[in-house]
Amino acid sequence: MRTSRIACVTIPNFSIEVCLLDNQNLRNLPLALAQNDQDSAEIVAFNQRAAKAGVLLHMTVVQARVVCSNLTIKTRDIEKEIGRSNRIYKKLQNISPFVEEADVGLYYLDVAGLRLLYRDNQQLARKILAAVRPLGYPVKVGVAKNKFVARVAANVSKSDCFTIVSPGSEQLFLKPHPIEQLQLPADILTSLHDLGLRTIGQLTAFPANEMVRRFGPHGVALSKLARGNDTAFFEPSPPDEPLSSSVWLTAPLYQTTMTVAQVEELLSPLLDKLRRFSQGCSTIEIRFDLEDKTKHCTLINVERPSLLVSMFSRQLQVSLQKLQLSSPVIGITVTIPVFAALLTEQLSISSDLPRGKGNSASPCDIPDCQTITVPVQHDLILPERRFSFSTVMQARSETSDRETKGKCPYAHGKITGLRLIQPPREIEVTTKDSRPTAIRQPIATKQPTAVNCLGPWELSGGWWSQGFDRLYYEVLTADRQSYLLFLDRLSSRWFLQGVFD
Repeated sequence: MRTSRIACVTIPNFSIEVCLLDNQNLRNLPLALAQNDQDSAEIVAFNQRAAKAGVLLHMTVVQARVVCSNLTIKTRDIEKEIGRSNRIYKKLQNISPFVEEADVGLYYLDVAGLRLLYRDNQQLARKILAAVRPLGYPVKVGVAKNKFVARVAANVSKSDCFTIVSPGSEQLFLKPHPIEQLQLPADILTSLHDLGLRTIGQLTAFPANEMVRRFGPHGVALSKLARGNDTAFFEPSPPDEPLSSSVWLTAPLYQTTMTVAQVEELLSPLLDKLRRFSQGCSTIEIRFDLEDKTKHCTLINVERPSLLVSMFSRQLQVSLQKLQLSSPVIGITVTIPVFAALLTEQLSISSDLPRGKGNSASPCDIPDCQTITVPVQHDLILPERRFSFSTVMQARSETSDRETKGKCPYAHGKITGLRLIQPPREIEVTTKDSRPTAIRQPIATKQPTAVNCLGPWELSGGWWSQGFDRLYYEVLTADRQSYLLFLDRLSSRWFLQGVFD
């Protein structure tokens, strides 16, 4: 399973920073923002100098001037804040296709699939800082497994700095920080203070059942947050451009192939827009305007969200052959009604593999299929290069903390190694309920029944370049041969990846 990693990007006191960006001469003066220009307007934001003078939220303008005689008060410009926040949002979209704008000046990025682009989380955080700094704002960055821990990590960072919370250390990281980081309602915060609880660590030590008895549903959430377990959903913003495209033809289309080509031309740029957000679709709607002034709409569905025009083209070809249009086509409109998120990568097949040193290793070429090997994982992009199959002795030298003997991650029993077939060989497979039941062996003409089938393990991704989507199975046949197969879901073809010994 893909490990969750969220980056929080925050600009403290964003409303004040937007004001100061246009009024640099006010930076060293006590400054506050009011809802409007009336004396009875409430104070909604203020800088550190105003806070030291005693200015508080929800004071009126008159009250704020009483506690700070030299206070400068400006009217808050919400429209300007939204516009400036959108500029930051678009900058962050160049780093990750998944960005959630939780509030003006507060953003969350899904960075779990970016390890192929950045060496580590530190390099990623520096990239975020470098992208936002030129806009003129002090920015803080935190990276952790969920939104809450990432936000705390960002809040405790110094200006223009970052904090990384490694997986498994969330509770230890949160322990010394004040409970105000939980952003609780005032009444609950007061109750916790009355109980003598000041830090998140103290809250963790408080009995969970007592927390639930005192605070009900809030107590359950508090206990989870204090232990670094945030259940809040990550909600990236979808593209806001209309995903529809039309064309009126100068000459009617009579042939199916020409109609399909025209639909492909319209669909391709729409999928490219989705690609920027790592989203795809499983349904497209096509409206044909016909020469006899009638219209016909058809829906094309594929099995799962995709960004490949070819997947829709095959379905459209079949649909048009069955369809009897009353006259030639003179206009076409292609619409994507619903989007769906695409994972940048899923690699559950390799969760137990030993990891090699560095990224420089390349897959072993074993043309004779006679060398006994064990799989080693590498952080490379193309699926064919994510695994190398080294000899047992080589694998031992590459992994000092793991024993490579024994059960192979793909194996039914204790199998020593795998003979890799490179390139993978296309084979005939009989299926039932989408699972392999029989195969035609590469070196035999008989078709043995698969008496045991393990899987599937999914390997998919490549939205940034050439997509790939595979389901891997280990098949043990009646004559006790064990094979590693995969179904290429993009071409609907089966391939033999290797033979287990």
